[in-house]
Amino acid sequence: MCLYIVNCGFTNRFGVRKSNDPLSGRSTYQIYEDKLTYSFNPINGRLINSRHRSISADNIDPIPTSPTCHLSSQEPSTTTNSPSSWNSETSKQPSPPKFPGTSDSLSKDMLNIVASNNQFGFKLFKALNKFHGNENILISPLSLFSTLVTVYAGSSASTEDEMISLLQLRTMTEAQIQTAFRDVLHSLLNDVGKKNSLKLLNAIFIDKDYNVSTSYVDKVRTYYNAYLEKVGFSTEPTYVVKWANELVSWWTQGLIPNLLDSLDPLTRLLLINVIYFKGVWSAPFNQALTNEQAVFRNFDQTKSIIPMMRSISSINYHCDYVNVQACVVEKLYSGGSISFLVITPTNGTDLKPLEAALGSQLMYELISQLQENTVELGLPRFSLSGSYDLLKPLEYLGMKAAFSPKKADLSKMGNSKELFVKEAKHKTVLQVTEEGTLAAGATVAEIGTRKRSPRIIIDRPFIFLIRDLKTDAILFLGRVNSL
Repeated sequence: MCLYIVNCGFTNRFGVRKSNDPLSGRSTYQIYEDKLTYSFNPINGRLINSRHRSISADNIDPIPTSPTCHLSSQEPSTTTNSPSSWNSETSKQPSPPKFPGTSDSLSKDMLNIVASNNQFGFKLFKALNKFHGNENILISPLSLFSTLVTVYAGSSASTEDEMISLLQLRTMTEAQIQTAFRDVLHSLLNDVGKKNSLKLLNAIFIDKDYNVSTSYVDKVRTYYNAYLEKVGFSTEPTYVVKWANELVSWWTQGLIPNLLDSLDPLTRLLLINVIYFKGVWSAPFNQALTNEQAVFRNFDQTKSIIPMMRSISSINYHCDYVNVQACVVEKLYSGGSISFLVITPTNGTDLKPLEAALGSQLMYELISQLQENTVELGLPRFSLSGSYDLLKPLEYLGMKAAFSPKKADLSKMGNSKELFVKEAKHKTVLQVTEEGTLAAGATVAEIGTRKRSPRIIIDRPFIFLIRDLKTDAILFLGRVNSL
């Protein structure tokens, strides 16, 4: 997810000149502001200021390769003699700290954070359904929740109140939210299985001329997995876009190569959250059994020819033909701590009744009735992507003040009350194959009884979740209406 936070009271004069080298054919750019001129080479990513040092990716503190080394077990600084604002030249990136130990059983506060994450995901899913009709949907509740809770940490007044309601955190104090969120991330990122990979990055780009609060920096570093970098939004916009896109592309292994197209020169903070998951099935599908010419029945009664993967393995499943009228299939990834859950109506191709009831209570009822059995499973091999402007959906869900230049109060982030969130974007990619699932966040056509095992072929619209079984947190949530 990407949030643009701008200062509505700041103006700046800058421009970009483009020229082509007649010999090499390569493009060069000149970014100018007042009397300062910057030259940018898109090949090596180097930005040269006529008065200052050259700026390139080599000059930026590297992102740690371990997704679990951004949190600090130390408490934020509360001393009164600390500076009121944070400066990248005087405040170094923290050394890779260790997470505090957590037990196998989750605390009450951790359970509340997980429940809030999941319920927020269901609410946003329904809001996107309202704005996007019958399109396929793919979101990462964890990525979205992580970004919004980082904004909440810098909010006050009505902005804070609306975000508490949206994220359903009203029963918890700020200290409880911070500690529990940190511990949930620790539990999520630990022990995902040797063959799997789960990475979460929370990056905050701060304008070099903006005095961000030291207490806010300490807070987001310590509790919200944040990596911070000082940049020049108005003086180096092309460079910032390039660096941010390369960061996201690297973190997602190229699944999301271009998150940003451009930046508003009034941007003061840019919040980017990236989640990457690569999961290998505990029992992979046999590629030799994949039917490349299978039929998938879409929501509008049309049919598509798709590859249908098949396996005979032990999975969890349950079908309710009377009340919910849905079947649930759960297939584990290697290590057994993360699963792929599919929900589909038992009759027809209409997901609307299931979507209307979708929520934590329905999920509890369905999952609690799962039973393990050896099943012949047919699951489409598919790729899915989502790109969303979340401003209207979030406003629809009650988060309005943060997007208003007149009403937003993000004063805990720094010394300005003129900050507001201008844009909120979310991009996701998912690939489900015979080997497993790659993500950057079920319907039963035939249910019969054989002597050896039931047969479940998913050949019509379905809702799916990728969830962590240790915490029950939903990492990705989506809907396939057509293929």
